[in-house]
This record gives sequence, structure tokens and C-alpha cells, in this order.
Amino acid sequence: MIGNWIRNVTGHTVCGLRLMPGATSSSVYAITLEDAAPVVLRLFTNERWLASEPDLATHEAAALTQMEHIDLPTPQVIALDPDGSQTDVPAVLMTLLPGTVDLRPHDPDLWLATLAEPLNVLHASPIPTFAWKYDPWIEHGLLQPPEWVGHRDLWERAFDLFVRGMPETRPCFLHRDYHPTNVLWTGGAISGIVDWVNACVGPPGADVAHCRLNLALMYGYETAERFLGHVDDAYDPIWDLVPALSALEGFSLYTPWADFGLQHLSEELVRERLEDFVGRSLAALGA
Repeated sequence: MIGNWIRNVTGHTVCGLRLMPGATSSSVYAITLEDAAPVVLRLFTNERWLASEPDLATHEAAALTQMEHIDLPTPQVIALDPDGSQTDVPAVLMTLLPGTVDLRPHDPDLWLATLAEPLNVLHASPIPTFAWKYDPWIEHGLLQPPEWVGHRDLWERAFDLFVRGMPETRPCFLHRDYHPTNVLWTGGAISGIVDWVNACVGPPGADVAHCRLNLALMYGYETAERFLGHVDDAYDPIWDLVPALSALEGFSLYTPWADFGLQHLSEELVRERLEDFVGRSLAALGA
């Protein structure tokens, strides 16, 4: 069924497919075609996610179409099956970008500076007319720290600041899930930025904070701070609290980190770094 759809929309027969590493909420395949360049098929297979957001494929396709007007390396949409009528589940067929994820760079400082630049470009771009708006991914009624936290008082202070409301800021176009495993590299340069299904219009601090948290969990808080030094946007550390709070629900070690070379990370270490991130962010806020 899927092979027939791909042949119909591309004019080429499928010769092979390979499950790509890194995807946790969908299935992503590199598709080899007869007499044509390979392509990528993203299948939205997470039933819980689809139940809450049935337009996932449409959302990503719209984001990628928007990115055609911004000078960043992103996939181009080839075809869309918004409701899964052709592929069993909602799907996006897109171009395959060159490069690989690099979580162990030879020059970490240059890597951080380069990693920040796409956010500078994206956030400075004209604000699009886009149907999807920023959501902090936090349920106010569920703001309870789990049993494993070591410093419950930190989380209670963070909860208190969050529920008071976030500062007003200019809106811009957001990737919304920008972090190192969604960035491809070739020869020390970024050759691709992927996973645009959460793109939206919202505050630039949301993108910066999300990437900062990932860097802090992967490498420690100091790395997140060095990254911030390369970001053009004025930054309020209160944004750090949002991804930290949203990470609490069902928190676990993110498996793609090990897939791409960070096998030393343990759930215990990452939990310690999460609480360190929150504690230092609160200190920066004087809270």
C-alpha cells in the first residue's frame, strides 16, 4: 500500500527502505527509489499523540512549506497523506537531507556557536500567518513533582513562578523542538534541520530554553550557558523553567542520545542535571 502511494506520487518504484535512528514518536524511513534520489517517509504511528493532534502530518507539511521562504536547510515536502487513507497512518514524504547527527564534536565551542545560528535566523525572519500557536506542554492541574526528585522545594518554587505567567515578548516562528539530535552536520557545518511537526508562532525564549535544557542534560549546565552566549535574542531565564517542568511528566532517559554516541548518560545523572538546571535558573531569577 505504501509502496504504491510512493510510486504514484513520485513516479518511481521503491527499491528498499531503512528505519532511521533517532525517532521516538513516529517511524521515519529512508526510502531508496529506482532511478531517483532517496527520500524520507515519516509515518505518524503514535496513537495517543494522534488522538490529541490528528493533524500532525498536515502540521509538519505546513511548517516545511513555510520554511521554503527562510534560508535554512530543511526538507521539502514531496507528498502528504493527511489522514492515512493511502498509507494506513498520516504520513509526510519529503526530501532526504545530507549529514549526520553529531553529539561528540571535535570543537565544542564552534559547534555551539554554529548550533545557535539557525535560531538566530529563524527568529529574525518575518512572522508567518501560521495556524499553530505556542503551547508550553504543561497541564496546570498536573504540576506535582514526582517522587524521585531530590529537591522538592526547587520544583515548588518553579511551579509558583510558572503559574504567575510568562513575560510578554515579541512572537516569531519557532521550531519548538530544536535540539542537537534534530540537527544534521556535514564537514563541521549544519546541513539539515529536521522534525518540524511542532513548529508554531510564539516567544523566541521557548526555542532557546528547549535547546538549553537538552544541552544541560547532555553535557551539563555550563554548556547550556555557553550556547546562550551565541544567541541573538534577549533572554529571560524564566523560560528555562518551562521545558524543565514539561519534562517532569513521564521523565526518562532520551534513548537517541545513546544511539548517537552518548552511551555514558544514565537516568540518575540526567535527573541530577535536570534539578541542577532548575536550581541555577531559579538562582538567576533571584527566586
